[in-house]
Amino acid sequence: MKKIIAVLGVVFLVLATGLTVAYAKSTTSVTNNEIVSYVYVDIKGEVNNPGVYRVSDKCRVFQVLEIAGGLKSTADTSNINLASKISDEQMIKVPSTLNTATITVTELININQATATELDSLPGIGYSTATNIIDYRINNGSFKAKEDIKNVSGIGDAIYEQIKDLITI
Repeated sequence: MKKIIAVLGVVFLVLATGLTVAYAKSTTSVTNNEIVSYVYVDIKGEVNNPGVYRVSDKCRVFQVLEIAGGLKSTADTSNINLASKISDEQMIKVPSTLNTATITVTELININQATATELDSLPGIGYSTATNIIDYRINNGSFKAKEDIKNVSGIGDAIYEQIKDLITI
C-alpha cells in the first residue's frame, strides 16, 4: 500500500510540474532549474539584421546587438551604453557615423526611462523639474501617454509644446 501511495505521489508531482512549466513556457523557460523570463527588444539602425528579438531579460545591450548580427561598419555607439540591461519593449537605435548630426536632433527621449541629466537636456526642463519627473514615475508608475507629463509639477501646456516632439514613452 505504501508503494502505491509513493508511486501516485511521484506521478502527481511530475504532472503538476509539467503543467506549471507548460503554463510558463510562453514567457519563461526552465534551464538548470533556473526560470528564465523573456522580453522583446526592437533593434534599429546600423545593425546587420534590424528587427524585434525575443531575448532573456538578463541580456545586456551588447548581447542583443550580437544577436542582431552585429554592428555595421558605419555604426556609432559613442552615445549607447552597451553594458546597460535591456527591458521589455525597449528600442535600441544605433546611429550612423555618416549622419550623426541628423540623428542627434531626431533621437527621442523616453520619459519612462530617461535619467535626470537626459531630461534636463530638454528645453524648458531644468534639473529640478527633471527630478520631479523621476519622482512622479516612482510614485505613479510609467507614463501611459506623452501628454501625461503635464501631470508633473512644473510642466504646463507651454513647456509641453516645447518638448512634445522630443519625447516618447
